[in-house]
Amino acid sequence: MSTASPRTLAELLSAGAFIQAGIDSDFRASLGEIHGVEFNFLSAGAEQPPTEPTGPAEHASASADGNGLEVNQLVEVRVHTPRGARDFRGVRLAVIEDETWHWATSATNVYDIPELKEPQPYSEYLVQAARCIVGGLPIFIAEQDGDASTASPMSARRAAIAIVYEAGALPPRDCIMAGIEAYSGLIDERAALLGLAEKLQLTVQINGDYMQLFDGTTARFSPMDSIDGSRLISLNGSAWGLSPYHVLADSHYMAVEQQLFINGRYPGLQAQLDLDRGKAWLSNQDLGFEADAFVIATTTAQEFTWAWADRNLEGSPAAAASHNLHRFGADQAIPDLVRPRLPLSWAKQAALPHLAMPILGVFSLTSVALDAETTALVLVSAPELSLPEPSEAAIAATLAVAVPQGVDEKRARASYARLRGIELPQLP
Repeated sequence: MSTASPRTLAELLSAGAFIQAGIDSDFRASLGEIHGVEFNFLSAGAEQPPTEPTGPAEHASASADGNGLEVNQLVEVRVHTPRGARDFRGVRLAVIEDETWHWATSATNVYDIPELKEPQPYSEYLVQAARCIVGGLPIFIAEQDGDASTASPMSARRAAIAIVYEAGALPPRDCIMAGIEAYSGLIDERAALLGLAEKLQLTVQINGDYMQLFDGTTARFSPMDSIDGSRLISLNGSAWGLSPYHVLADSHYMAVEQQLFINGRYPGLQAQLDLDRGKAWLSNQDLGFEADAFVIATTTAQEFTWAWADRNLEGSPAAAASHNLHRFGADQAIPDLVRPRLPLSWAKQAALPHLAMPILGVFSLTSVALDAETTALVLVSAPELSLPEPSEAAIAATLAVAVPQGVDEKRARASYARLRGIELPQLP
């Protein structure tokens, strides 16, 4: 499927995001930790195969823009890792001088995007854009000696160098999940999936909010008119992938009964959090008791951040269990579990705290203010919170709370019956 050429920098970044993330994952797996990189910049007349990452190209030559920069300058790159040294061919795409990015490649000529035509203030977005125009290949930033006509005596010249790296097979699932974790909230994920499909030469069938790739991968997106934009909400193949709605079904009735129990047994229950111990003190005006505390996320007025991605919680025992949410999301291909952060509107719509409950096996949720702007969402567990033996009244009150839209009521009832050790009549 051929997609329209990107017309803006944002469209370019979106189109290349998933393939770029997939190549990054493959590159890390292939090389491991990088200990050092050496660069040898070749002159225009050097005997070097005239190949750049985008395909056949002419030998490097002086540009006609008056900057005196060689276009498509070839570079020899040696990468040092614990597994030994790896040599790559490379090409210089841009020069960075005085924090200004100067393009130095003919690969930009096929795009009618202003930021690819003129010098720009240096930013990471330009590095990503440079990767996009060469098919997502890795880029290194290296120091390069300037000359009297181009180098400022006050700043070193740096070069953005793409290396010719041939990735192995790139499964769409791996590219998509890596891309979501790396670029969530920064890209148009529909455009990213179309860009990936075109790069991998996979046919795409679009049916409303669903996209199906020829390899059997099916992606479901939230509606285009969703608050804060559309996003990928589920991903599955013929033999992999778990719908987040199935996970919500497994949590719904248990969470309802747990909350009904707490409201009845411990009205007005408040929590104080001990992050260092992974404990919470739960109390009301009549009593108090200690509980195990599992911080799953933090929220501000606009943003939801999973605890595994919150730098302020790094190393905290209270946040340790949240890494299981990330692992589960990666294993089961659940996009919202690998997004480091989301708009709060997305998190509420997706009921993310309830998504965490059956994964961790804890269904009691509370919130604790960490500071004036930040609130921790905490799952708590203690003997005092254990549900009593099920009664007809409790079961009836629990089942009276309707499942959220999109959740399979039959699955929700079956999960509740299994977890509570009861039998429920089958729905018609």
